[in-house]
Amino acid sequence: MRRQFDDREFRAESEAIFPSEIGTWRDPSNYRAHFRQVRKIAKLDWVSPKTIRKTVATAIYSADGLDNASQQLGHSEIGVTAKHYVQRLNIGPSGVVGVLDEWLQSAS
Repeated sequence: MRRQFDDREFRAESEAIFPSEIGTWRDPSNYRAHFRQVRKIAKLDWVSPKTIRKTVATAIYSADGLDNASQQLGHSEIGVTAKHYVQRLNIGPSGVVGVLDEWLQSAS
């Protein structure tokens, strides 16, 4: 975390996604405190930075593949992304899905 904080000094302040009120980089500890306040107000206490990372990874994986999701998160190996960040959808082959749909409709 400290390395990321130090690295940001070399990037333009305009690159900050969540800049401070005056447009500068936020200190990570201040960001975390503000994020907790917002979650509480929104009644989204279950949301964490990792939850957001998982959502982003899953969205990119669904739209553009595992390699790109892994690159977005900065992982050196896609296995980490696949195991810990991407929610895989249980979608079977179309033939199987059709058979199961027919079975469900006949059971009703």
